[in-house]
Amino acid sequence: MANAQDWVTTDGLKALEGTFDGVGQSLDFPLIDGWANVTLWTANNAVFDAQLEKTFGGGVYHPIKIAGTQLYRWTAPAAERFSDPETGVRVRLNVTALSSGTLKWRISR
Repeated sequence: MANAQDWVTTDGLKALEGTFDGVGQSLDFPLIDGWANVTLWTANNAVFDAQLEKTFGGGVYHPIKIAGTQLYRWTAPAAERFSDPETGVRVRLNVTALSSGTLKWRISR
């Protein structure tokens, strides 16, 4: 069992949100005007490792790095904004470890 997710609309803007009960990936989310918000929170004190990944298409996803240092990787609840100037970039959440509990998440515009 990996996750549950759904598209939601708030004030006319789309968001993708869901829960993880185990490792897995979210659907990908298109960057509209080059940015998205990412929010992670837990239920039952979940212990997790998650990262934001981007794709230019073709099903290949990349961790986001600057000068070899990985960005947008979390082991605790967080709320951050991601931006990329390139047209057509999509992002997804990849949970690589999760024990005891549920990780809740939202990627929004």
